[in-house]
Amino acid sequence: MDGLFKNGSSFFLPPVRVIYFFTDFDGDIPAKAAFSAPKRSFKTAVERNYIKRRMREAYRQAKPDLYQFLLESNKKMLIVFVCQQHVENISAAQMKEVISKAIRRLTTERPD
Repeated sequence: MDGLFKNGSSFFLPPVRVIYFFTDFDGDIPAKAAFSAPKRSFKTAVERNYIKRRMREAYRQAKPDLYQFLLESNKKMLIVFVCQQHVENISAAQMKEVISKAIRRLTTERPD
């Protein structure tokens, strides 16, 4: 994961920052994802867990497109989704739209 933060690329789709890195790792899945909601933006654990739960569910629904892209291009990817802006009660549909846009953008990226 160190390479992800040192050498990875990122982009921001409000309220989520996406950090990604094309790499090789052991295992048969094409992508590993992590989700974060910083204490600076979300003061209570309840809020942080709520946001991370929304992001994980949205990713679960959108990841088949990412997996298909990665399998076709024979690549593997590490991804971190960080919700950086405080949003009051973001709906599942809104989070799904943001994560889906992020996945679409990731599938247009070409590894170096």
